Amino acid sequence: MSIYDLIASVMKSNEATITGKVASTFYEIEDAAGGYCWGCDVDIGESMTYTDKYGKQQSTTVLTNVPIAMNNREIFYAQVGWPVLLRKMTASRYAIVGLGKSIKLTTDYTYVSFKGGFRIVSREKRGYYYRLLTLGELGSVEPFGSLPLGAVGIFNAVDDSLIRVR
Repeated sequence: MSIYDLIASVMKSNEATITGKVASTFYEIEDAAGGYCWGCDVDIGESMTYTDKYGKQQSTTVLTNVPIAMNNREIFYAQVGWPVLLRKMTASRYAIVGLGKSIKLTTDYTYVSFKGGFRIVSREKRGYYYRLLTLGELGSVEPFGSLPLGAVGIFNAVDDSLIRVR
């Protein structure tokens, strides 16, 4: 193995990869070279700070205009709410490189009591999830016709209530 192969393998193992959840339908975006590629919005589940084009510090959990890496055929199976794997391209830019293995926007909590033995007191689910709104939800959330077909809703994982429309 050459020194080049060793350095390449170390650099590859140190690449920053994170998981996120698809937060919008797929659309075409313009890349840096002036061409077009497919992309979508991705919710990473934790706050991230970045510098916008005006030089101001911004904080968000949803990354917008995330491009899909070329020759990635498995991504075509992804839908709104599916986990995806993101790889860092620059200091504040990520690209979708594949489907993720876990969804980290919901968490299950189990409360345990050790008084008089071991017993489970309660279980609770916290977090939220994304999915497309149905026709009934489109008509009940806003005046019918104001939301387009394919609108994405963010729902509370505890009681399935609508938090907001994205």
